[in-house]
Amino acid sequence: LVQLVAPILVFTADEVWEHMPDGLKDAPSVHLARWESLPTEEWDDELMKGWDSVLAVRRVAARALERARNDKVIGSSQEAAVAIEATGEIEKALAHFDSNLADFFIVSQAEIVASIDANDWTVVEAGGDVRVGVAKAQGDKCERCWRYTPEVGENEAHPTLCARCAQVVTESYADVQ
Repeated sequence: LVQLVAPILVFTADEVWEHMPDGLKDAPSVHLARWESLPTEEWDDELMKGWDSVLAVRRVAARALERARNDKVIGSSQEAAVAIEATGEIEKALAHFDSNLADFFIVSQAEIVASIDANDWTVVEAGGDVRVGVAKAQGDKCERCWRYTPEVGENEAHPTLCARCAQVVTESYADVQ
């Protein structure tokens, strides 16, 4: 962590480094320390190729979200639902990240679809082998994570939270007691 903040907090990082135990540092200054190299057995070339594809899709989605904001369909990206139509390697890469797509695109809902019907989506943006549709997300806003989801209000103990946040709050409250 000290090495990560060193370029930004130059003097503070160096001062922290001075007070660290000798067994944890390998140089007299954080600015002279070497970064550990990643173990090659952990490196996944297929995953890295997939990231390039996902980042390309993200650029198309960002354009679509910006158009939706300009057209007053949404106010923020959290108010959006996104559908992604992709084929081949891009579809395979997206499927690998399927459960995290909404987080990655910073939207409330995201899904991979076989085909985007322009009538179902307010904004449709194309780029390369990808089409992205944007519409207003279904449901109400969770007051904890700000995502729009139909699950808000289903939990009687926490009616203003989505199912995920209600579970986290319930578990956190149980840990305190």
